[in-house]
Amino acid sequence: MARNFIQSKEDLLRPDWMCWINDHLIIHGIELPENIEWNVGIQNIIEKTHWKDIYYSNLPFKFVYISKGPILRWILDRLRMIRTVINIYNVLDSIKRNWVQFKIKKSTHPLYLTINRDGGTTIEFMGNLVKKSLSTQKMKENFNYDTIRKIYLETSHIKNLIHCIDLEGNLSYPILTKDGSCKIFLHPVGYYYYPKNELEVKSMIKTILQVLKEMHQVNWTHRDIYWGNILRQDNGDWLIIDLELGGPVNEILQFSLWNRWPEQAVIGKPYLACYDIYQVGTLMDELKGTDQYFNNYSKSFIQFKNLLLESAKDDNFTAEMALRHEWLSEVITCSHD
Repeated sequence: MARNFIQSKEDLLRPDWMCWINDHLIIHGIELPENIEWNVGIQNIIEKTHWKDIYYSNLPFKFVYISKGPILRWILDRLRMIRTVINIYNVLDSIKRNWVQFKIKKSTHPLYLTINRDGGTTIEFMGNLVKKSLSTQKMKENFNYDTIRKIYLETSHIKNLIHCIDLEGNLSYPILTKDGSCKIFLHPVGYYYYPKNELEVKSMIKTILQVLKEMHQVNWTHRDIYWGNILRQDNGDWLIIDLELGGPVNEILQFSLWNRWPEQAVIGKPYLACYDIYQVGTLMDELKGTDQYFNNYSKSFIQFKNLLLESAKDDNFTAEMALRHEWLSEVITCSHD
C-alpha cells in the first residue's frame, strides 16, 4: 500500500508497503514526505512492527525500510543498488525455502492481512487492536446494530472481556457505515491456546464465569461460549471475545444455535442466563476429545462439569453460584501435561 493510496485514518496505522511469506509480515516500509525528518520514520517503523510472539513467534528477524520523497532515496550507485536488490531477494527466497526450521511455538496471527471468516465477516490484526468488519448482508440477516452498540458500551467495564475502542485506544462503540456494514475496532488482542492441565482449565473456567456473572448483572448474555471465542493474552490472562451474538437476558429468541445451546433454547422462547453457563460445561466436556482427557482430572472437576451441563434445567442457577463451587477453590498440588 503506497502512501498516496491512504483513504482513512485506519490506513495510517499500517505500514506503507508490506510483504508476507506464509502469512507472516517479513518486510515492510515507511514512505516519508520530503519535508519530514528521518527520525519520524524510525519511530513509525518501531510503532508499526509489533514484534510480538502472537505475530512472529520465534521468527529470528524481519526487514524494514524507510524512503523519503516521491522516489526511493538510494545512496548507493546503480550497480551496488542492483546487487542489493538481488541479495534481498536471495535472503527472502532462503527464508521461504527454509521456513520449516522456524518451528512455531504457538498460534500466530497474520499482521495487517485481512482474513475472510465466513463470507460476511473479515478480521484484520493491526498490532494492538483488531479490526472486525460485518458486511451489509451479514448485518441484515444476523445482527441488529443497536444491540451490538449497546452490548459493547454496557460491558466495557468488564475485565477479560473484549472491548470496542476507537483508533486512539479509547473505549468506544461499533461504527455503522453509510452502506450498512459495521466496523468494530477491538482490544485487547489474544491468541488461541488450549489449557494443558487441570490447573489451567480451572483458571480459564473461573475467568469465563466471572465475566458471565458481570455480564448477567448488567442484563446481557454472551450466547457464543465455545473454544474459538476463548483466547489468551500476552500477560497470561484469558480473554472472551465475540459479542455480536449476545443479547438481553430473557430475550425471546428469533433463531437457535442448536449445536451449542441446550435443548431448552428454542425459537419463540426466552434465552435464559443459565444457558450461558451450560455452554461453559460444554467447554469442559469437550476436553475429552483432546490430550487433556478426564482420566487425569479430579473427581470434583467431573462433578462440577456435570453440574454445569445440567444448569440449563434450573432457571435460578447463576454464574455467581457456579463460582462458589469447591472445585474452583480446591488447591491442585500437581499438574498433568
